[in-house]
Amino acid sequence: MKLRLKHWRERRAMSIRDLSDKSKVSSATIVAVEKTGNAPRPNVIRRLAAALDVTLDELIDDSPATLEQFIAEVASGDLSKWQITDI
Repeated sequence: MKLRLKHWRERRAMSIRDLSDKSKVSSATIVAVEKTGNAPRPNVIRRLAAALDVTLDELIDDSPATLEQFIAEVASGDLSKWQITDI
């Protein structure tokens, strides 16, 4: 399981320190997760998601599900949340 932590942190215009303060997760852990993409313990993932105001599904990089979601939204005509970097 990989996390899209840096993607969401940057979209929220948060520094590593900001996210660390808000989530109560150490800056070192955030840097490690961003560097490797590897997910930390579930309770840490939940705190990071809450601090970023995203769902677990949005934070967890599940490419097939994301592709399926994109296809469904293209079919419905709703592309409002997609940016070129998401595709």
